[in-house]
Amino acid sequence: MSKIKRTEYLRADARGALEGNYSAVIPSHILFLVLKAFLLYGSGGFINTLSSVGSFLIAEVITYLSMIIVEVLNFGLNAIYLKMVCRHKFGSMDIFMGFKKEYKNVAGIAIFFATVQFLCALPYEILSMFSLKSENMILFSITMLSLAVGIVVSYVIRLHYSQAYFVLLDFPNKTAKEALSMSKWLMKGSLVRRFYLEVGFVPLYLLSVFTCGLGMIWLFPYLHTTFVEFYLNLTDAKS
Repeated sequence: MSKIKRTEYLRADARGALEGNYSAVIPSHILFLVLKAFLLYGSGGFINTLSSVGSFLIAEVITYLSMIIVEVLNFGLNAIYLKMVCRHKFGSMDIFMGFKKEYKNVAGIAIFFATVQFLCALPYEILSMFSLKSENMILFSITMLSLAVGIVVSYVIRLHYSQAYFVLLDFPNKTAKEALSMSKWLMKGSLVRRFYLEVGFVPLYLLSVFTCGLGMIWLFPYLHTTFVEFYLNLTDAKS
């Protein structure tokens, strides 16, 4: 049984895995971000132009479906980083791996994550329709509180099941429910460590602001590769 690695060692392993591979993963990550922006922020802009309840509901359905597609693309992004760390061949088109027949169970996990995110954001979406037309500070405060609560609840749930895509990549025959269950088992006792791992990147996020966001091009691959190292260390320690 392997020992649980400290955060600094996971980050060091990630830097080692990225050496000579930045030029390969950056285009893939940019492709993912462009597609995500088109799907989510495009539909979000559409929602902001609507006023009737019926139109709002239609727009929310569009947003929900967009979230599912983004999650399937997120599976492909995870596949790229896992392949890179494991020294397997990969390419930008692996972003679309989740749409392949052999990974049909990805849809279940994607729907689960999208549903959690959608339901957690829904109270804010509904309240914001009224608060934007009102000068009532109490309503505005409740709207902001619903946003904060939704973000926290969504994050905590996601944290428990954060390894599900990696599990499915290692075990393609597992059902979505089995992959989610295994992720929850893997994360038992490691939730705080995973949270601390992410918090450790906050200073780098702040530094990236001073580069007008350009630093994110290098930060995102570093972050996601560290997540892969976390998963591999977690599975070794649990085996």
